Amino acid sequence: TERIVHTSTSEVYGTALTMPIHESHPLQGQSPYSASKIGADMMAASYARSFDVPVVILRPFNTYGPRQSERAIVPTIIRQALDENCPAIMVGDTSPIRDLTFVEDTAAA
Repeated sequence: TERIVHTSTSEVYGTALTMPIHESHPLQGQSPYSASKIGADMMAASYARSFDVPVVILRPFNTYGPRQSERAIVPTIIRQALDENCPAIMVGDTSPIRDLTFVEDTAAA
């Protein structure tokens, strides 16, 4: 069966109201980027209803891989681990549990 796969982002959930975040969690645009992704999600859902075409919306969390921005968590950890002058790896708030997904696994999904 053919379907449309729309790749969104976990950013559409904004600051989590509940943990773990379920796909039914309210969408909360907290930046122009996340608001634009919410709009795209709604367009995909509208297309599905209008044209009776199956649409799947993916919202990956913490995807990492080659050529990723150095500001992301995995490159930050690697950079600190390789820095012999870095006394400890610092990642900010360590209380969240993060699901990390390699980019090839995200693409395969």
